[in-house]
Amino acid sequence: MSLSFDHCHYVPCLRWKQGEYKAVSLLSASARELITPLIEVPEKGYDFETQTDKKTIDEHLAPFAKRVRTNWQQYACFVDLNLISSAERMEDGTHPVRYVFEELNARGCAAIPVTAPDRDIHYQRAVRHSVLRDKRGLCLRITLEEAA
Repeated sequence: MSLSFDHCHYVPCLRWKQGEYKAVSLLSASARELITPLIEVPEKGYDFETQTDKKTIDEHLAPFAKRVRTNWQQYACFVDLNLISSAERMEDGTHPVRYVFEELNARGCAAIPVTAPDRDIHYQRAVRHSVLRDKRGLCLRITLEEAA
């Protein structure tokens, strides 16, 4: 798969909450061809009253791939897990990046992992695994200072 961008191509950064994924689900096929969303997996949430996480990481990530497939279908998208704590692991010890991309791949989603120079080695290894397996490349997310 090869993405070709020009000055007319749009890459919206989406937090993939209900309003955003429902909105992209309404786009026509021709509109979908003009954009490649960068989907940020939202943070899992914290209940400040009880001082506990609202969900486990497994519960939080379980519906993600299905929502991408249902609402974005087979179109290319970038997926960034930068809002998930680097210390998080699935119950079975799997890195969340690896879990998400295995689930996306199993559903036929054309998802491309996003990374950045400041991501830890475990994140980078999980991205590398996906890149080697899926052969879609990666998206490198850098700041203006890093680009300069």
